Amino acid sequence: MTGNNSGFKQNVTGSCASIDGGERPSGSATSKVSKRSLDSGYDGNELDGDDDTKSNVNEYANMITENSDCAIVEEIEKNFKPFEFDFCLNGTPAPRNLSAKDKARLDEQRILENLRNEGLIATSKFEAKSGLAFEVVEATTLPRRAIPARLAKLDKRKKKKKTKEEIANKLAKAEQRRKEAELEKLEKINSVSTKSDVVNIQQDQVKQQQELLEHTIQKVDQVAENRELKLQAIKDKLKARQEHAAKVRLRKKLHIPTTEELDEFEKKNLSDQLLLKSSCEISAESQAPPTDNDLAHDPPVHSDNEEESVPPLNLATLSSNEFPVE
Repeated sequence: MTGNNSGFKQNVTGSCASIDGGERPSGSATSKVSKRSLDSGYDGNELDGDDDTKSNVNEYANMITENSDCAIVEEIEKNFKPFEFDFCLNGTPAPRNLSAKDKARLDEQRILENLRNEGLIATSKFEAKSGLAFEVVEATTLPRRAIPARLAKLDKRKKKKKTKEEIANKLAKAEQRRKEAELEKLEKINSVSTKSDVVNIQQDQVKQQQELLEHTIQKVDQVAENRELKLQAIKDKLKARQEHAAKVRLRKKLHIPTTEELDEFEKKNLSDQLLLKSSCEISAESQAPPTDNDLAHDPPVHSDNEEESVPPLNLATLSSNEFPVE
Protein backbone atom coordinates (compact mmCIF):
# COMPACT_ATOMS: atom_id res chain seq x y z
CA MET A 1 0.00 0.00 0.00
CA THR A 2 2.82 2.34 0.80
CA GLY A 3 4.48 1.81 -2.55
CA ASN A 4 1.22 2.38 -4.41
CA ASN A 5 0.54 5.62 -2.57
CA SER A 6 3.98 6.94 -3.33
CA GLY A 7 3.49 6.10 -7.01
CA PHE A 8 0.15 7.85 -7.07
CA LYS A 9 1.69 10.94 -5.56
CA GLN A 10 4.28 11.06 -8.30
CA ASN A 11 1.65 11.07 -11.08
CA VAL A 12 -0.59 13.86 -9.75
CA THR A 13 -0.27 17.54 -10.64
CA GLY A 14 2.22 19.80 -9.01
CA SER A 15 -0.30 21.59 -6.80
CA CYS A 16 -1.62 18.39 -5.25
CA ALA A 17 1.87 17.01 -4.75
CA SER A 18 2.93 20.13 -2.90
CA ILE A 19 -0.12 19.96 -0.67
CA ASP A 20 0.45 16.31 0.24
CA GLY A 21 4.12 16.94 0.78
CA GLY A 22 5.18 14.35 -1.79
CA GLU A 23 8.13 14.40 -4.06
CA ARG A 24 8.34 16.71 -7.00
CA PRO A 25 7.01 15.01 -10.16
CA SER A 26 9.48 14.45 -12.94
CA GLY A 27 8.89 16.20 -16.23
CA SER A 28 10.56 17.00 -19.52
CA ALA A 29 12.14 20.25 -20.56
CA THR A 30 8.95 21.41 -22.23
CA SER A 31 6.50 20.21 -19.55
CA LYS A 32 4.43 22.57 -17.45
CA VAL A 33 5.89 21.24 -14.22
CA SER A 34 8.56 23.43 -12.66
CA LYS A 35 11.87 21.68 -12.27
CA ARG A 36 13.51 24.02 -9.78
CA SER A 37 10.72 24.94 -7.40
CA LEU A 38 7.30 23.83 -6.24
CA ASP A 39 6.50 27.37 -5.10
CA SER A 40 3.91 29.21 -7.20
CA GLY A 41 5.09 32.58 -5.93
CA TYR A 42 2.01 33.14 -3.84
CA ASP A 43 2.53 33.96 -0.19
CA GLY A 44 -0.39 33.77 2.19
CA ASN A 45 1.22 36.32 4.52
CA GLU A 46 0.82 39.00 1.89
CA LEU A 47 -2.75 39.45 3.07
CA ASP A 48 -1.39 41.08 6.21
CA GLY A 49 0.25 43.92 4.25
CA ASP A 50 -1.14 47.22 3.04
CA ASP A 51 -4.35 47.75 1.10
CA ASP A 52 -2.66 47.75 -2.34
CA THR A 53 -1.13 44.40 -1.66
CA LYS A 54 -4.46 43.01 -0.46
CA SER A 55 -6.25 44.27 -3.59
CA ASN A 56 -3.66 42.60 -5.84
CA VAL A 57 -4.02 39.35 -3.96
CA ASN A 58 -7.83 39.48 -4.20
CA GLU A 59 -7.56 39.77 -7.96
CA TYR A 60 -5.82 36.38 -8.04
CA ALA A 61 -8.06 34.76 -5.44
CA ASN A 62 -9.58 32.41 -8.07
CA MET A 63 -6.22 31.05 -9.18
CA ILE A 64 -5.10 27.51 -8.33
CA THR A 65 -1.95 27.32 -6.25
CA GLU A 66 -0.07 24.70 -4.30
CA ASN A 67 -2.30 25.51 -1.33
CA SER A 68 -5.54 24.74 -3.21
CA ASP A 69 -7.67 21.76 -2.30
CA CYS A 70 -7.26 18.67 -4.53
CA ALA A 71 -11.03 18.18 -4.78
CA ILE A 72 -11.46 21.73 -6.05
CA VAL A 73 -8.64 21.25 -8.54
CA GLU A 74 -10.18 18.02 -9.88
CA GLU A 75 -13.61 19.63 -10.16
CA ILE A 76 -12.19 22.57 -12.07
CA GLU A 77 -10.28 20.27 -14.40
CA LYS A 78 -13.39 18.14 -14.97
CA ASN A 79 -15.68 21.11 -15.69
CA PHE A 80 -13.13 22.91 -17.85
CA LYS A 81 -14.33 23.53 -21.43
CA PRO A 82 -11.86 24.84 -23.98
CA PHE A 83 -12.84 27.91 -25.91
CA GLU A 84 -13.80 27.05 -29.51
CA PHE A 85 -12.57 29.54 -32.08
CA ASP A 86 -14.36 30.13 -35.38
CA PHE A 87 -12.61 28.74 -38.44
CA CYS A 88 -11.04 31.53 -40.44
CA LEU A 89 -8.87 31.20 -43.53
CA ASN A 90 -6.63 34.11 -44.45
CA GLY A 91 -4.56 34.53 -47.58
CA THR A 92 -4.66 35.50 -51.23
CA PRO A 93 -5.86 33.05 -53.88
CA ALA A 94 -3.26 31.89 -56.38
CA PRO A 95 -4.03 32.97 -59.97
CA ARG A 96 -4.98 30.28 -62.47
CA ASN A 97 -2.85 29.51 -65.51
CA LEU A 98 -5.00 30.87 -68.33
CA SER A 99 -4.58 30.14 -72.02
CA ALA A 100 -3.94 32.86 -74.61
CA LYS A 101 -7.61 32.90 -75.59
CA ASP A 102 -8.81 33.25 -72.00
CA LYS A 103 -6.22 35.95 -71.29
CA ALA A 104 -7.40 38.04 -74.26
CA ARG A 105 -11.02 37.66 -73.16
CA LEU A 106 -10.12 38.61 -69.59
CA ASP A 107 -8.25 41.70 -70.81
CA GLU A 108 -11.26 42.77 -72.87
CA GLN A 109 -13.57 42.38 -69.90
CA ARG A 110 -11.20 44.37 -67.70
CA ILE A 111 -10.97 47.21 -70.26
CA LEU A 112 -14.75 47.33 -70.68
CA GLU A 113 -15.21 47.40 -66.91
CA ASN A 114 -12.79 50.32 -66.61
CA LEU A 115 -14.62 52.22 -69.37
CA ARG A 116 -17.96 51.63 -67.62
CA ASN A 117 -16.53 52.86 -64.33
CA GLU A 118 -15.24 56.03 -66.03
CA GLY A 119 -18.65 56.61 -67.65
CA LEU A 120 -17.44 56.35 -71.24
CA ILE A 121 -19.57 53.27 -71.92
CA ALA A 122 -23.06 52.86 -70.58
CA THR A 123 -24.36 49.56 -69.29
CA SER A 124 -25.62 47.19 -71.96
CA LYS A 125 -29.39 47.30 -72.41
CA PHE A 126 -29.95 44.94 -75.32
CA GLU A 127 -28.39 41.52 -75.43
CA ALA A 128 -28.62 39.13 -78.36
CA LYS A 129 -27.26 35.70 -79.20
CA SER A 130 -25.06 37.05 -81.99
CA GLY A 131 -23.60 40.08 -80.21
CA LEU A 132 -23.86 42.82 -77.63
CA ALA A 133 -24.97 46.45 -78.08
CA PHE A 134 -23.39 49.36 -76.19
CA GLU A 135 -24.18 53.01 -75.79
CA VAL A 136 -21.13 55.27 -76.17
CA VAL A 137 -21.34 58.46 -74.13
CA GLU A 138 -19.69 61.54 -75.55
CA ALA A 139 -17.31 62.92 -72.97
CA THR A 140 -16.78 66.35 -74.55
CA THR A 141 -17.60 69.28 -72.24
CA LEU A 142 -17.71 71.93 -74.98
CA PRO A 143 -21.10 73.60 -75.55
CA ARG A 144 -22.94 72.63 -78.69
CA ARG A 145 -23.63 75.15 -81.46
CA ALA A 146 -27.04 76.71 -81.07
CA ILE A 147 -29.61 76.29 -83.84
CA PRO A 148 -30.46 79.61 -85.55
CA ALA A 149 -33.87 80.99 -84.68
CA ARG A 150 -34.98 81.51 -88.28
CA LEU A 151 -33.73 80.05 -91.51
CA ALA A 152 -33.13 82.26 -94.45
CA LYS A 153 -35.89 81.97 -97.04
CA LEU A 154 -34.80 80.71 -100.41
CA ASP A 155 -35.97 82.47 -103.50
CA LYS A 156 -38.25 80.37 -105.62
CA ARG A 157 -36.69 79.65 -108.91
CA LYS A 158 -38.78 80.40 -111.92
CA LYS A 159 -39.40 77.51 -114.27
CA LYS A 160 -38.03 78.02 -117.75
CA LYS A 161 -40.21 77.23 -120.72
CA LYS A 162 -38.85 74.50 -123.01
CA THR A 163 -38.75 74.87 -126.77
CA LYS A 164 -40.10 72.35 -129.30
CA GLU A 165 -36.61 71.20 -130.22
CA GLU A 166 -35.76 70.32 -126.61
CA ILE A 167 -39.03 68.43 -126.27
CA ALA A 168 -38.36 66.53 -129.51
CA ASN A 169 -34.83 65.64 -128.35
CA LYS A 170 -36.16 64.34 -125.05
CA LEU A 171 -38.78 62.23 -126.81
CA ALA A 172 -36.14 60.81 -129.18
CA LYS A 173 -33.88 59.92 -126.25
CA ALA A 174 -36.78 58.26 -124.45
CA GLU A 175 -37.59 56.20 -127.58
CA GLN A 176 -33.94 55.19 -127.84
CA ARG A 177 -33.90 54.08 -124.21
CA ARG A 178 -37.09 52.05 -124.78
CA LYS A 179 -35.58 50.25 -127.77
CA GLU A 180 -32.42 49.49 -125.82
CA ALA A 181 -34.51 48.07 -122.97
CA GLU A 182 -36.38 45.82 -125.44
CA LEU A 183 -33.10 44.62 -126.92
CA GLU A 184 -31.81 43.80 -123.44
CA LYS A 185 -34.98 41.81 -122.73
CA LEU A 186 -34.57 39.85 -125.98
CA GLU A 187 -30.95 39.11 -125.16
CA LYS A 188 -31.96 37.87 -121.72
CA ILE A 189 -34.63 35.62 -123.26
CA ASN A 190 -32.12 34.21 -125.75
CA SER A 191 -29.58 33.61 -123.02
CA VAL A 192 -32.22 31.83 -120.95
CA SER A 193 -33.16 29.61 -123.92
CA THR A 194 -29.50 28.77 -124.54
CA LYS A 195 -29.10 28.01 -120.85
CA SER A 196 -32.11 25.68 -120.98
CA ASP A 197 -30.57 23.92 -124.00
CA VAL A 198 -27.32 23.50 -122.11
CA VAL A 199 -29.22 22.12 -119.14
CA ASN A 200 -31.06 19.64 -121.38
CA ILE A 201 -27.78 18.50 -122.93
CA GLN A 202 -26.25 18.02 -119.50
CA GLN A 203 -29.27 16.03 -118.37
CA ASP A 204 -29.01 13.80 -121.47
CA GLN A 205 -25.33 13.21 -120.79
CA VAL A 206 -26.06 12.29 -117.18
CA LYS A 207 -28.79 9.91 -118.33
CA GLN A 208 -26.48 8.24 -120.86
CA GLN A 209 -23.77 7.85 -118.25
CA GLN A 210 -26.27 6.29 -115.86
CA GLU A 211 -27.49 3.83 -118.52
CA LEU A 212 -23.90 2.92 -119.39
CA LEU A 213 -23.15 2.33 -115.72
CA GLU A 214 -26.20 0.09 -115.33
CA HIS A 215 -25.25 -1.88 -118.47
CA THR A 216 -21.71 -2.33 -117.13
CA ILE A 217 -23.05 -3.53 -113.79
CA GLN A 218 -25.30 -6.06 -115.55
CA LYS A 219 -22.34 -7.35 -117.57
CA VAL A 220 -20.23 -7.72 -114.46
CA ASP A 221 -23.04 -9.60 -112.72
CA GLN A 222 -23.49 -11.92 -115.75
CA VAL A 223 -19.75 -12.64 -115.90
CA ALA A 224 -19.70 -13.40 -112.18
CA GLU A 225 -22.69 -15.73 -112.54
CA ASN A 226 -21.08 -17.59 -115.48
CA ARG A 227 -17.88 -17.92 -113.53
CA GLU A 228 -19.77 -19.40 -110.59
CA LEU A 229 -21.49 -21.91 -112.92
CA LYS A 230 -18.14 -22.97 -114.40
CA LEU A 231 -16.63 -23.36 -110.97
CA GLN A 232 -19.62 -25.44 -109.87
CA ALA A 233 -19.26 -27.70 -112.94
CA ILE A 234 -15.55 -28.17 -112.24
CA LYS A 235 -16.34 -28.98 -108.62
CA ASP A 236 -18.94 -31.58 -109.71
CA LYS A 237 -16.44 -33.24 -112.07
CA LEU A 238 -13.80 -33.37 -109.37
CA LYS A 239 -16.33 -34.81 -106.95
CA ALA A 240 -17.34 -37.52 -109.48
CA ARG A 241 -13.69 -38.40 -110.08
CA GLN A 242 -13.04 -38.64 -106.38
CA GLU A 243 -16.07 -40.90 -105.91
CA HIS A 244 -14.95 -43.14 -108.81
CA ALA A 245 -11.43 -43.32 -107.39
CA ALA A 246 -12.86 -44.23 -103.99
CA LYS A 247 -14.93 -47.02 -105.55
CA VAL A 248 -11.87 -48.36 -107.42
CA ARG A 249 -9.82 -48.35 -104.23
CA LEU A 250 -12.62 -50.18 -102.41
CA ARG A 251 -12.91 -52.75 -105.22
CA LYS A 252 -9.17 -53.39 -105.05
CA LYS A 253 -9.43 -53.99 -101.32
CA LEU A 254 -12.44 -56.38 -101.65
CA HIS A 255 -11.30 -58.03 -104.98
CA ILE A 256 -14.79 -57.63 -106.50
CA PRO A 257 -14.88 -57.99 -110.36
CA THR A 258 -16.78 -55.55 -112.50
CA THR A 259 -19.87 -56.39 -114.58
CA GLU A 260 -17.82 -56.36 -117.79
CA GLU A 261 -15.36 -58.83 -116.33
CA LEU A 262 -18.23 -61.05 -115.17
CA ASP A 263 -19.82 -61.03 -118.64
CA GLU A 264 -16.49 -61.85 -120.26
CA PHE A 265 -15.94 -64.73 -117.81
CA GLU A 266 -19.41 -66.14 -118.47
CA LYS A 267 -18.84 -66.03 -122.25
CA LYS A 268 -15.47 -67.75 -121.87
CA ASN A 269 -16.92 -70.47 -119.62
CA LEU A 270 -19.78 -71.09 -122.06
CA SER A 271 -17.41 -71.44 -125.01
CA ASP A 272 -15.23 -73.87 -123.03
CA GLN A 273 -18.26 -75.98 -122.19
CA LEU A 274 -19.38 -76.07 -125.83
CA LEU A 275 -15.93 -77.16 -126.98
CA LEU A 276 -15.84 -79.85 -124.33
CA LYS A 277 -19.25 -81.13 -125.37
CA SER A 278 -18.38 -81.24 -129.05
CA SER A 279 -15.15 -83.11 -128.33
CA CYS A 280 -17.08 -85.62 -126.22
CA GLU A 281 -19.58 -86.23 -129.02
CA ILE A 282 -16.83 -86.76 -131.58
CA SER A 283 -15.06 -89.26 -129.35
CA ALA A 284 -18.35 -91.12 -128.69
CA GLU A 285 -19.10 -91.48 -132.38
CA SER A 286 -15.65 -92.89 -133.10
CA GLN A 287 -16.03 -95.59 -130.45
CA ALA A 288 -18.22 -98.76 -130.67
CA PRO A 289 -21.92 -98.54 -130.05
CA PRO A 290 -22.72 -98.94 -126.43
CA THR A 291 -24.60 -101.87 -124.95
CA ASP A 292 -27.95 -101.80 -123.22
CA ASN A 293 -26.29 -101.73 -119.84
CA ASP A 294 -24.12 -98.80 -120.88
CA LEU A 295 -27.11 -96.96 -122.18
CA ALA A 296 -28.90 -97.58 -118.92
CA HIS A 297 -26.04 -96.11 -116.93
CA ASP A 298 -25.17 -93.25 -119.31
CA PRO A 299 -26.93 -89.90 -118.74
CA PRO A 300 -29.38 -88.74 -121.36
CA VAL A 301 -27.92 -86.69 -124.19
CA HIS A 302 -29.69 -83.51 -125.10
CA SER A 303 -30.21 -82.31 -128.61
CA ASP A 304 -28.62 -79.26 -130.15
CA ASN A 305 -31.93 -77.39 -130.00
CA GLU A 306 -32.25 -77.73 -126.25
CA GLU A 307 -30.66 -75.09 -124.04
CA GLU A 308 -27.66 -76.27 -122.08
CA SER A 309 -27.70 -75.71 -118.39
CA VAL A 310 -24.82 -73.46 -117.35
CA PRO A 311 -23.58 -73.99 -113.82
CA PRO A 312 -23.94 -70.93 -111.62
CA LEU A 313 -20.93 -68.74 -111.12
CA ASN A 314 -19.39 -68.95 -107.68
CA LEU A 315 -17.71 -65.65 -106.87
CA ALA A 316 -15.93 -67.12 -103.89
CA THR A 317 -13.92 -69.50 -106.11
CA LEU A 318 -12.71 -66.72 -108.38
CA SER A 319 -9.25 -65.45 -107.67
CA SER A 320 -8.10 -61.93 -108.04
CA ASN A 321 -5.42 -63.00 -110.57
CA GLU A 322 -8.00 -64.12 -113.15
CA PHE A 323 -9.60 -60.67 -113.46
CA PRO A 324 -7.51 -57.56 -113.95
CA VAL A 325 -8.58 -54.64 -111.81
CA GLU A 326 -8.73 -51.18 -113.37
